[in-house]
Amino acid sequence: MKRLWICSAATLFFISSIFSSGWAFELNDDGRTLIQEASMAYSSDMEGRPVITDPDLNKYISSLANKLRPKGKKPPSGVVLNMTIIESPKPELYAYVDGHVVITSGMMFSMDNEAQLAGVLSHEIAHMFEGYYINMYQEIKAAERAQRRRAAAGALFGALLDVAVDCAVEWEDIN
Repeated sequence: MKRLWICSAATLFFISSIFSSGWAFELNDDGRTLIQEASMAYSSDMEGRPVITDPDLNKYISSLANKLRPKGKKPPSGVVLNMTIIESPKPELYAYVDGHVVITSGMMFSMDNEAQLAGVLSHEIAHMFEGYYINMYQEIKAAERAQRRRAAAGALFGALLDVAVDCAVEWEDIN
């Protein structure tokens, strides 16, 4: 019995991994709005920041990032991988949902080798290509709309019930 359970679990895992590997979410208006807002936030956040413009360093980090792109996978529509290096001793690495990845010189130079740098970059690039945050935002917005619809339906039902009670009371008074 235990062997059957293990075989069943392994089979389910295998089948789910096949179907989940091709899983992609559909970008909707909420997602497109989020991407536009992220682009504006990036532009605003970079104002006055000490962006490194060294062509060799920018070429190196962009080349490394492009090598980490998942093979055969495209990012969500409107998301374009774009690397920015900020001069700062503080080790930071973060991405905007529109595809801008910001890394500080402190993060780059705190790595012992290229493999470590590739490891931390791949994490952000994977989030971007999978559209994790866009999908999460779309699901939250859909849940908010559903909650508002339920609240409106409840309010409408309450108002109708109130009218029905008033009519019943008046009918009782007439008869």
